Amino acid sequence: MARFSYQAFSKVGKKVSGTLDAPSLGSARELLQQQGFFPISIVSSHKAAAQENFLRRLFQSSVPLKE
Repeated sequence: MARFSYQAFSKVGKKVSGTLDAPSLGSARELLQQQGFFPISIVSSHKAAAQENFLRRLFQSSVPLKE
C-alpha cells in the first residue's frame, strides 16, 4: 500500500486535507468519495515530500547574508 496526501471538499463545502493508505491512486479517490468527500488533488506522499524538499532547497540561502 502507498500513502497519499489529499485535498478535498466535504458535502457542506468545507476544504479538508489529510493522508490515507491505498493500493493505488484510483483506490484513494474511491475511498474519499465513499467517505463523502469530493477530491481536488491526490498525490503520493513520496511525491509530495520530494516537491517540498525541492522548494526548501530552492529557497535556502547558501550565500551568507554578509556577502
